[in-house]
This record gives sequence, structure tokens and C-alpha cells, in this order.
Amino acid sequence: MSRFQKLGVYLNDEPGDKEALAFAGLLARLGKPESIDCMHVRGIEKPAATPCPQPETVHQRLAEVLPADLARNIRIHVSEATGLHEMLRTARDRDLDLIVVGRRLPHDQMGVGATFYRLARKTPCDVLVVPAGAHAHLSRLLVLVDGSPHSRMALDTALHLAKASGERPQVLVQSVYSVG
Repeated sequence: MSRFQKLGVYLNDEPGDKEALAFAGLLARLGKPESIDCMHVRGIEKPAATPCPQPETVHQRLAEVLPADLARNIRIHVSEATGLHEMLRTARDRDLDLIVVGRRLPHDQMGVGATFYRLARKTPCDVLVVPAGAHAHLSRLLVLVDGSPHSRMALDTALHLAKASGERPQVLVQSVYSVG
């Protein structure tokens, strides 16, 4: 899994942060990335009401899920900015290979959601959206495709992750292409 050398984890004090950290730990054990950037971004799906945590608190949360040999590669950036634009900017500026972000699942919505759909379409790297309550595994993945070359790369990445997990891979492909 040498294709993910720069891993980004976005935390936002929402349900799903714990699961995103667990998936980041799993990816770190499988791929041994050269760096893991952890960013705290407020106001992704709702207005920013809570203050940003201290970097030591975020580092402690990451150290709980990462192997000890990878803990020294963690760079933490606590962002005071809010929203999707901050996530896109940091992914571009830090030249990330993969973003892991958790999200809460409203009772009436089981899909990715509009904000995370825009993130996946606009970010310059692969995005793994982890729903709250998910257990860390990479054998069953859902990939949204629209027929573009980028969605082909997303499918290739999902297949690569599922095979690298060592379990029986299952990749579900959902078309989001629509004709006007």
C-alpha cells in the first residue's frame, strides 16, 4: 500500500471522529505512511460552536489507535477555520494522498450527504468517508461513480484497499450519473 504516503485525518467534534481515527490507524498499519496529518476543522455540516481542541489532546487521541512506531510520524495541525473550503485547501497545500473523515448519520439519511459529496468531487486526492458506528475494516467498501476518469481511479483505489485488507473483498459500486 505504498500509494498512500501522506494520510490526512479530519476531525470535527462530531459523531464519526472515533471511527475515522480507527480507520486511519488501520490504514497506517497496512500502508506505513511517511506522514499522517491530523486536522481539526470546525463547521463541516453545522455551524462551528465549539472551540478547537489543544494539539496535545488530538495527539493523545491519535496515539491510542496508531502503532507506536508510527506515532513519531504524526503531524498535527489544529485549524481555526471552518467548513469545506478549509478541508480542500489543506488537502491541496499538504499534497495529501488520502483523506479520512468521519460523519454522523442523520436518521433520515443513509447516503454520503451533500457536504461530503462535494468534498469527494472537489478534493485533489482520494476520500474515505467513515459513518458513525462503523467498525474498522476495508473488506466492504461503497464507491460512487459517474463514468468519469476520476471515478475510475476511485474504483481502482477501493479495489486496492479491499485486496490489501487480507479479507474477502466486497466492493459495491453505485452510479450517481444523471442525465439532465
